Amino acid sequence: MSGAVILYGAAGRPLRTAGRLSFWQNCFVAVHTLLVKGEFFRIPLMIKDPGRMFSLVLQSVDPQRIYTPSDLTHHDHIRDGIEFGRHGAPVAFWVADPENGFIHYDLGSSSFTRVPARAGHRPGAIHTFVARTEEQNRGVSVLAPAMKFFKDLNDYLDFELVGAIIASSFPVFIESSDPVGAAAGFPNSEKAGTGQVRYQEVEPGGILYGDLNENPHVLKNDRAGMNNIKPVFPAVLSLKDQHFLLPARG
Repeated sequence: MSGAVILYGAAGRPLRTAGRLSFWQNCFVAVHTLLVKGEFFRIPLMIKDPGRMFSLVLQSVDPQRIYTPSDLTHHDHIRDGIEFGRHGAPVAFWVADPENGFIHYDLGSSSFTRVPARAGHRPGAIHTFVARTEEQNRGVSVLAPAMKFFKDLNDYLDFELVGAIIASSFPVFIESSDPVGAAAGFPNSEKAGTGQVRYQEVEPGGILYGDLNENPHVLKNDRAGMNNIKPVFPAVLSLKDQHFLLPARG
């Protein structure tokens, strides 16, 4: 089989069932899926169409489509969509294949295709992942442990941007010896407990002229700012390198 695959790829002709990817493109997609999702699945098929140099093709299957049907979760020999034999070797893979194409975890076994792990002398399905524990059944992305740090950093940057937008509004508090008379002219108000909060919006770039006995007070925004987050970036990158087993940064 491997010789046929190499010759097929060398010819530069499509290797997948959809006829879009050649051998090297299929390898690139497999490695990308292995990094992002931690594993990849391929189903070898023999297609005997006229004009084909080789019948062997590889059908790509999204790893998220392989999981245990809802009506088979009580079976001990089926775990994470993989059916195991007596000695722990994969016997079959359960691939979600609903008629409407909508994948969800309430699907029963009638909406799945059971793909045998072996088809005679050749593999019926190819499941590849890098195991890090003894009894690991499915792959885990190498990016997964570091994603929390990147998510926290991304959330901080989002809120920092929101804070910068709010700070640019330049809020001013008006102190007045006649607050009742000044607030009477405000068109906007809302209830706040037993009292009433009155506010007025001014167009950006506009100037609001106060009345007598009114003193402006600029409200300070003592935010941390981007300078305080700079030391966090090397720490996040260092943690990422540790999870990816990369050399330490100088």
